[in-house]
Amino acid sequence: CELSEGTIRICNLLKALPVQPLPNFSEKFPAIFTLFDAISHFATLEARQALDKKTRRQQDSEREEIESKFESQVLQELPLISRFCNELNG
Repeated sequence: CELSEGTIRICNLLKALPVQPLPNFSEKFPAIFTLFDAISHFATLEARQALDKKTRRQQDSEREEIESKFESQVLQELPLISRFCNELNG
């Protein structure tokens, strides 16, 4: 999947972990959560399908620009997330 979609999935899964108290994930994985915040205003699912083609292309272009800005930082954090999840599983 695209970087932004993966980021959305990761952030939502981390927020849904049955761990109390939840760690401060924006501090733990700052690039991933900054990207998530930067793209969270874009339409998704049915709302995206309801957009006209021009608006959809504009959003895609803006999202791709944001993704390229954060790509290397996000990819560097992925092993940290993997390690964090492995630690949760013991």
